[in-house]
Amino acid sequence: MQTDEIKYYIKNILRNILKIIKDIRKQPNFWKYILLAVVCTFIFLLITFPYSTLTRNQLQAIADKIGKSSYIGDISFSLTDSTKIDEFNITLNNGSEINLQFANIDIGLFSALFNKSVKGNTFIQNIKYSQDKTTVNTVLNSDFDLDFESYSQYPSKGNINLVLQNTIANGISIQGFEIPPVRFSSINADLNINKNKVQIDDIIFTGPDLKGRISGSIELAKFFKQSRLNLNIIIDSSSAILENYKILLQSWIDDSKKIQLNINGTVSNPKVNTNKAGKTALKRNDDFESDDKFQEKRPPVMKTDNIDAYEEKMLRQRRDSKVMPPDDFRPSRAEEPIN
Repeated sequence: MQTDEIKYYIKNILRNILKIIKDIRKQPNFWKYILLAVVCTFIFLLITFPYSTLTRNQLQAIADKIGKSSYIGDISFSLTDSTKIDEFNITLNNGSEINLQFANIDIGLFSALFNKSVKGNTFIQNIKYSQDKTTVNTVLNSDFDLDFESYSQYPSKGNINLVLQNTIANGISIQGFEIPPVRFSSINADLNINKNKVQIDDIIFTGPDLKGRISGSIELAKFFKQSRLNLNIIIDSSSAILENYKILLQSWIDDSKKIQLNINGTVSNPKVNTNKAGKTALKRNDDFESDDKFQEKRPPVMKTDNIDAYEEKMLRQRRDSKVMPPDDFRPSRAEEPIN
């Protein structure tokens, strides 16, 4: 087939297509049909889009950033309801594990896909953190509004409100001291994020065992365990868990019956500094003289049977130094010459 013939066939095909389009445009309600076709196509894509796969990929990216392995269970996505995840497990680099069960996530879908802005709320029926003998179980309810430059990075700005309920911590030890199980009725936290800094406005924890609050900041590093801490913890000294340690903690309790702790360093290597009250505890008279730190500086008390020897020793020292006391000062029991 020659080139001219090929050109002829192509022109005929294009001419027929244009003729068909012109005939269609002459039909009534043509533009309505076009609009309906576009809408149906959009709805089809919206319904059939693999949201579950997208959610799984985003969770996997977060897990890879903060841990060394992870498991993501079944994900159920709904346009009219919250996304449900039956299980999400992360093993961190230090060997500890975080396990989330029965999570409901409700976020603004279009802003998350097109604006990299995540706004919504999350309810997790069971969160478990475990490391060696330490375990923490809690229920989480959270509202958040976060902006991202990239979903593989920390949020660039935003705020998070956390409410933890029925929290139980077991197997905690501080500097070799085993802490009995601690129960919290609720833990409320307000966090603000700006670039790589998390500002903790207030974390208030209450419960039958321990009460207090936390404030400060966390400067996020590329690797989370290297993030720097600057936290101030205030604990109510009347908390039940401290009842057996009040004698040891007496010097840490200030006039308002609070214990203050400052935590610096990094997430992987925190340093705890105590803000001691610096006041002296009251003592009984019989305890006062036995404590070297608080003992009153008094001249030694001499026994009666040692008075003669003491007077003789003093006179000999004065005679050797050729300085003798006046007669009225000289003790009456030492009037005889001393050889």
